[in-house]
Amino acid sequence: MNSKTALGVILVIIGGMIVLRIFGFTLGPIFSWLFPIIMIGLGYVGLRNGKNWIGMILIAVGAIMLLGKLSGVLFLVLAIAAIAIGISMIKGKSR
Repeated sequence: MNSKTALGVILVIIGGMIVLRIFGFTLGPIFSWLFPIIMIGLGYVGLRNGKNWIGMILIAVGAIMLLGKLSGVLFLVLAIAAIAIGISMIKGKSR
């Protein structure tokens, strides 16, 4: 790929993102989920290629970022589990 083709691809991507933003669709939420997953993937590749320190650091940082994104879902699952356990305890005492 020569420099003219690369510049053309970059301009098409930037123009597409501008058009999507005008129509109200932004890629920020997608990249906020995708970036930690990419970091975990790069860390895995680093581990596979013998770069243990870099791989572990990328996996740890990516996992922490992803855990921050998933915290709402995790709390929802914990709340549902607490309700289910509470209902089963109530039903168990009434027998």
